[in-house]
Amino acid sequence: MSVIVSTQNKNEEKVLLAFLNSLNYKYQTILDNQQEQNDKLFIDHYNNELKDSENEITSGNYSSQEDVEEFFNNRRKAL
Repeated sequence: MSVIVSTQNKNEEKVLLAFLNSLNYKYQTILDNQQEQNDKLFIDHYNNELKDSENEITSGNYSSQEDVEEFFNNRRKAL
């Protein structure tokens, strides 16, 4: 999964990085001159995920609302 975060100031950036480090998350920071290239990569990746999802739905690999409701109703009964 990819996430793009634009902080408003250096303090927000420090807090965010401290949080990520405290949970041992792996992350990559980018410089402003790399932003455009990174945005394009992110958008390409996002569009590919959408295409993959559309292909799964087209092939019938999805859950209907009724199936989800039945799953949760049965789950509640078991509890």
